[in-house]
Amino acid sequence: MNTDPLATAPQHKIKVDASDLRLGMYVCELDRPWLDSPFLLQGFPLHTESDIEQVRQTCRYVYVNVKLSQPGSVGGRRAPSAAQPEPAGITRKEQKPAGFFARLMSRKDKTKPVLKEVVRPLVASRGAVDETAGLVRTVFDDVRLGKSIDTPQAKEVVSRCVEHVIESPDAMLLLTSIKDKDNYTAEHSLNVAVLSIVIGKHLDMDRKKLEEVGLCGLLHDVGKILTPDEVLKKPGRLTPEEMLIMKMHPTQGRDILMSSHGTLRASLDVTHAHHERLDGSGYPRRLGESQLGLYTRIVTVADVFDAITSNRVYDARRPNIEAFKIMQSQSGNHFDSNLVSTLMEAVGVYPPGTVVKLNNGEIAVVVRANPARKLLPKVMVLKNAKLAPVPPRYVDLAVEHDGTESGLRIANTIKPSEAGVDTQMFRSADFLRQLAG
Repeated sequence: MNTDPLATAPQHKIKVDASDLRLGMYVCELDRPWLDSPFLLQGFPLHTESDIEQVRQTCRYVYVNVKLSQPGSVGGRRAPSAAQPEPAGITRKEQKPAGFFARLMSRKDKTKPVLKEVVRPLVASRGAVDETAGLVRTVFDDVRLGKSIDTPQAKEVVSRCVEHVIESPDAMLLLTSIKDKDNYTAEHSLNVAVLSIVIGKHLDMDRKKLEEVGLCGLLHDVGKILTPDEVLKKPGRLTPEEMLIMKMHPTQGRDILMSSHGTLRASLDVTHAHHERLDGSGYPRRLGESQLGLYTRIVTVADVFDAITSNRVYDARRPNIEAFKIMQSQSGNHFDSNLVSTLMEAVGVYPPGTVVKLNNGEIAVVVRANPARKLLPKVMVLKNAKLAPVPPRYVDLAVEHDGTESGLRIANTIKPSEAGVDTQMFRSADFLRQLAG
């Protein structure tokens, strides 16, 4: 699936009535949430007449990406029928994924838990995550070139993130738990946006407020683009002079946003104040508790949690439980204690993406929470007790655990590197097909 941020920009997207669909068009958005449709892929080309008919049976209208559509399919004469040669540029190899998922969704076992609860939400949410990550990279590149931020596009992709957090919070948390040290700043911005939305959702914020706090989280670190790499990526402790340079990024971020048209006022405040602390010990203005708004407090908590649980150039990632302990110890002084508790409640003791060792020695990745039984989530077993790979097995620990000491449960969390598990596989289309069977 194409994840070029320019390909998903609003100017490349047009609304098309289902009756006017043609071969070669690339459907990028439906008139309903993706998870309410029979389509596993979020975004797909129309290769055959049966593809068109399936869309017509599901939707009254869709949005078509002009850039990704075949030449001549949008506007002009009607595209050739399925009996004629395939449109130029489309190969059988390229068609295979869409064909596989179409067949998969027509099978009688399409409601099996691993497909319904894991694969479909991951595939649908992956599009939103990739699109948002692409936007962050574009925003950072634009700032480096002295351009203003495309605020309308930022608002649009955040809106999609909100939709997926509402529909599939576990899938979004799993995808944002997959981190790359070399892309820390861009991925961190995406993760903070999602975590801020997750906190807001748990606070019962309405859709508008979720979009606002998500946008604040997405843009909170934009000032770091102006921080020299020798400071931003220094592996050791910063000197006092370097720390002064680092502490400039909240003010620089505010200035960048002020120069961009349509910037949300709350985003200015959050960008400028996300390193302030309740006791006045933060920077750059040493603001106190009464001067920090709710969005700032939310983004601050999300920012610190994601930082602690990420691999950074100067520090290794800490387990989620350790991150919560650190933040709890500083609650009331540095962080809003209610929001730290809210994040813990929303994310859980074992958030999706956590690599765990079960009490039988098997290695698994948490993929879904069990709200009623937080210590017994749903996991994907990937390795046996000897760390040898096994066919992925979906296990609901709340069901498998028989209430006895020997019942199947999590023994402890484990670093992915120690278990030889690369959670990047949950972004892989091939792995998702394997899970779907």
